[in-house]
Formats: sequence, structure tokens, C-alpha cells
Amino acid sequence: MLSLREYRLQELFDVFNINAKNSAIINDNRTKGRIYSRGSQTRVANLIAETESDASHETMIRQDFRKLAYYNSTLMTDNKGRAKFSFTLPDNCTTWRIMVVAVGENNLFGYGEESIVVKQPLTIRPVLPKFARYGDRFNAGFSITNGTEESLIVNTTSNILSDGALEIFQGESTQNLLKLRTGETKIKLFSFEAKSEGSVQLTFMGTAKTKDEKGRSVSDGISVPLTIRPIPPVEKLSCAGEMVDSVSYQINVPQDIRKDLGGVEIEVSNSILTTLKEPLDYLIEYPYGCLEQTLSRLKPLMHIRYLANNKPEIINVSSAALKDTIEKNLKKIVLLQHEDGGFKYWGSDDFSDKYLSIDVAYLYKLCKQYGYSFPVDTEKLTEYIISQMPIEFCYEENMKFKYSESSLFSLYGLSNLTKPDDCEIKHLLQIYNYKDSLCLLARLKLLALLNKTPHRKKALSELHEICNKIKVKENIVYFEESEMWDSIPFERAFYNSKNLAEAELIKLLLEMEPDNALIPKLVRYLISEMNQEGRWGNTYETSSILDAIAFYCKKYEADTSAYTLSLSANGKKLFQLSL
Repeated sequence: MLSLREYRLQELFDVFNINAKNSAIINDNRTKGRIYSRGSQTRVANLIAETESDASHETMIRQDFRKLAYYNSTLMTDNKGRAKFSFTLPDNCTTWRIMVVAVGENNLFGYGEESIVVKQPLTIRPVLPKFARYGDRFNAGFSITNGTEESLIVNTTSNILSDGALEIFQGESTQNLLKLRTGETKIKLFSFEAKSEGSVQLTFMGTAKTKDEKGRSVSDGISVPLTIRPIPPVEKLSCAGEMVDSVSYQINVPQDIRKDLGGVEIEVSNSILTTLKEPLDYLIEYPYGCLEQTLSRLKPLMHIRYLANNKPEIINVSSAALKDTIEKNLKKIVLLQHEDGGFKYWGSDDFSDKYLSIDVAYLYKLCKQYGYSFPVDTEKLTEYIISQMPIEFCYEENMKFKYSESSLFSLYGLSNLTKPDDCEIKHLLQIYNYKDSLCLLARLKLLALLNKTPHRKKALSELHEICNKIKVKENIVYFEESEMWDSIPFERAFYNSKNLAEAELIKLLLEMEPDNALIPKLVRYLISEMNQEGRWGNTYETSSILDAIAFYCKKYEADTSAYTLSLSANGKKLFQLSL
């Protein structure tokens, strides 16, 4: 790192990249010729590349087109501050930029820059695509420029070294005679067809009938590679669905497919978990740091490990590795418990977070269910959650529903630690009176709590009312939009998610009406809502949806019956497979 006045970063992109169209490579590179100073009136050199003066001299083929000609990080000077170095320029005929930074004693620094341009009388440039794909037909070739002060007649030759990967169309001659006026550029293109993938070497040469003043041939030649890439797979989904006993699907074959490539791929499974590889990898590999992210990771992983033990052929993850990950993160969460009983967002925080503390209570319930050790102080956690509830439920009439939502979330956290007592049930019934003012997610939480009390009928009636408002479209169902949760703080805005409400409804239906026909349709919709990266809006949303789908799998996929798959075309059975 240098502290230099008037020192500027080098614009390497402008220097090393040629301003060309995306569809072609045009290299203005020549190796023999004069070198001129640029940016200085003094000519730096007047060097002409020496070649044999023999008239039979063969054309030199240029193929070394490196961008960086020379670099030396430590070059020592003599006692006069001078240093000598030498190097061989690549075959590029272009503008070369020489940059020098000098460092001396007593904090003395210096910077120098010079440019040279390399030219030659006759120049050939490739006119090629950046790459081709198997099956492509395209025009490519070269351009040739006469840089002399007289007209030239040039014999050109084109050679292809490709082992059959690239072929020139029949009838086209690879040897041509071109007439070039002074300063004129002509382009010669050929029609090619890529026959197979691989690397191709194309060589273009040109020799003028006229000799220079020393009797040497005026010529140029270049050899450049061209990559023939395989055709990338293009997948089209023909049909998808699910079955209970049997089902038959019509496969619609696209009209624009290549008949010489590809095929049809059929995937069948007795578990919806096969479609969840991306979100599972996301939860395992995400660089978790804060408490919310750690909780979002652990909740579904506990379900997944349980399901992996029962369906190892479907979930291709190590149960032992999952257990190690879960236990390490549980120990990490234990260290985040504050002295007031709540849990901190970060270890460096000096205060607890109410909503994350409630999520920890749910995690504690899962740990008891799956047999994990989670030695948090539940008594202090219970006291903390109670302390976060409004002291009295007797605020002004138009403000009661906002405090109802805050209290409701606290009661949900307590339900994961202890059974609701009479006071809590009374509080729930008071909140129920304001159910129409609650957001959708809050109403579903309320019904989940009432379902555990003697007032289950109230919860069931309200559940049916919510289900009657759900949007039905073909084989999926979903909520059109979710109401905002006004009392949720800004940093918990991600709780206001329509997908979160749909995940909560799945869990509630599994608990209250496990055979409800809406359940698989809700699951199907949530899976269709995954983004291109294979996950949902954020870590919390991804975790909550996987949490609901895991409960669905435990209920609907307990039976792993065998099944038979067959494929027919034009009434003829191609194969049959029993699984």
C-alpha cells in the first residue's frame, strides 16, 4: 500500500479488452513491425522485426496473445537509480502500456508510465464467435488489412485442426486470392457446422505477391482456438401430481425438442421430502450467527433427522451428522439466556428479546418430543414471558385488540412450557372477543391455544369460517392476502407473511381435522411458492414452512407402500417398474 500523490489506479479493463461486439472476437494483434511512442513526441524505437530476407521465408504464425507481457515485483536499481530488464513481447500487435512504481529511501516514491504501439504492414484478425455449440451452423473467418502504401494481391489460406468437430461446408474453397487497396480491410467468411464438442484450432494465413524493400514476404498468419460446447440441457416439465391408489398422466411431448439428444425422465417417490433438497441444504449450510437464524435452523432439522431415520433412502443426509449439528447449536442457545430468563438476539446484547424467547419455548417443546438435552432454565423463561404481558386487560376499547395480539403471542409461548391455567384460559376468551380485529396469523395462534382448552368448539367453529374464505384454484388452495399485524415491532415485520399463515393453518388442521382435504393442497401450494434458489422469503419463513411440512409427512407418509410405474407410447408399453 503506497501513499503517492498523483498516483492513480490502472484502467486495466480498458487496456486489455477490445471494444468488440458480443458475438465476435476481433483481435487487432500483429507481431512484426515498428514500435512507436504514444504520449510522447520522441520516437522510442524504430525497430523492425528481423526476418530472413530469403524470398522463400515462410509466414510466421502468431498464436501467443497473452495480455500481460511482463511483471516484476522487485527490481533493484544501481547506485545511480537505474535498472535494466528485458523480456519478449507476445504476438499481440496492440498498445502496450508500461507502468513503473519506484520506492526509495526516506519515503521517496515515484511513478512513470509510457505506451508503445506495435504494427505491421499486413495484418490478419480472426472473426469468430466466442464459442459454438454442437449442431450450430455459423459464418466465421478472418479480416485482412493492407497497412502498406501500395495495393497488394494476397494469397490467403485457411486450415482447420478439429478431428471432425468442425467442418466447412462443401464447395467452399479454403484458398482465396484477395486484392487490397492501400488501407483497405476485407473480410472473408466461411460457413461452418459444429459436428461434435471439443476444441478446434483455426489457422489463417496471407502472403502478398509484393516483397518489401528488403525482399522479404509481406505476410501474416494467426492461429486461434474455438471451443465447441455441448448443448446445455433444457428441461420442460410435462406433468406432475400425486396419487393415493392409482393415477394416469398424459405426457405432452414438446414439438421443439431435438430428436437426437435427451430423453424423458420420470421421478416418483412416496414422500414429498424429495422436493425439498434445496431448502434443506440452505438451512444446513447457511452461515448462522444470531439467535433467530439458529432457531430457524434447528426446528426443521429435528424433524428431518427423525424422518431420515425412518426414510434413509429418501433423505440423503447423515443422521449422525444432523445430531451433531443439532446438539452443538442447542448448547450455543443455552449460553444466550439472559439473567432475566429471556434470550438475547446476540451474545453481546445486554437485553432479552420477547419474540425470540417465545420461539425458544417452542424449541424446548420439540427437544422434549425428540429426546434432546436442552438445559435452559424454564422457570425463569416462564417468568420472563409472563412479565412481557400487559399488566391489566382493561385498556381503552379501541386499543384492546393491539394488546390482545401481544398477550396472545406470550400465551402461545407459555403453552409450550406448561399447561394453560384458569387465568390464562380466561385471558384467551377475552382475546377471542376481539378475534375479528386480529391478523390472520394471530387468529390461527388463538385457535391453536383454544383447542387445548374445554372451549375447543369455539376454535373449531372459527377454523371452519377461516377455511371458507380460502382461495381454491385447481389442486391448490391459499390465502389471497394477509392482514398486517399492527402491534408487531418493525424488526419482526417478517412475521407478517401470508405463507407463514398458510403453514400455521396446516399444523392447525393436522391437529384438529387431520383428514381435511385442504391439507395436501396447502402443502402443494407452499412448495410451488419456493423461489428459484429453492427456499422461501427468509430463514424464519423457510424454517416455519418446513416445520409444517414435516408434521404433514409424519401424518400422511407413515405408510411407505410399494407401487408400480409403467410408461407407454402409442399404446405400446415401454417398461414397467415395481418399487
